[in-house]
Amino acid sequence: RRAIAQFPDEAEPHYRMGRIHRAQMNDDAALEEQNRALKLSPDFGPSLYERILLVSRQYRVRMQELAEEAWRREGDRANRLAR
Repeated sequence: RRAIAQFPDEAEPHYRMGRIHRAQMNDDAALEEQNRALKLSPDFGPSLYERILLVSRQYRVRMQELAEEAWRREGDRANRLAR
């Protein structure tokens, strides 16, 4: 956080803070920091890479949630039909 305060126009401190958040499994905060870094430097490779990792993880989690929801609905439907 001190580095962000010292270098407010640099992408690197935001990238590093985002890495810390990701290591703590706080993906939302990690993505926010990578987006801040990319706002300052749109072609900052490390943040682009981190953003890809974070967004793909969100996508996988959401697809899993949707699949589980679909299976639950299918089970509920099968139970209603069996009655």
